[in-house]
Amino acid sequence: MLKREFTVADEYHFQRSSPVRWIISHLMRYTHLIIAYVLACIFANILYTAIPIMTGIAFDGVLQRDQSKLLLISLILLALVVLGGTSDLGARFFPELLGKRFARDATVRFARDSGDGMMPPRVQRKAFRLAQWFLQKQGTGRWPRRPRA
Repeated sequence: MLKREFTVADEYHFQRSSPVRWIISHLMRYTHLIIAYVLACIFANILYTAIPIMTGIAFDGVLQRDQSKLLLISLILLALVVLGGTSDLGARFFPELLGKRFARDATVRFARDSGDGMMPPRVQRKAFRLAQWFLQKQGTGRWPRRPRA
């Protein structure tokens, strides 16, 4: 029995039989993000593989001394690089968004199961240390001060 006074009518229930199933059930809530990530990666790679082909065609245009062909190929190359970069940037955004939503859902779930809306200070300290370690590994720096627990 859950330690809650009120329940939500159409609440999403997660599988809690094992940690792996719990993580998978959380991630399956956001299949649209996973599919968008895969499609954006594939699209970016397709665009990036077209760049060497267009470069080869540009070299053929140089050998034939065709100025109009070179202008068209350079514009196509510019479009490929811009679209590929945008798609690649978007593809890198989706895992970040998925991770933040997963962390939010896990925190809300913990608060619901424990009966209150706040994590114990011991768990907050461990989460803070883990976040500091992750920031150091990423090379993004440290937080200016430890938040009050």
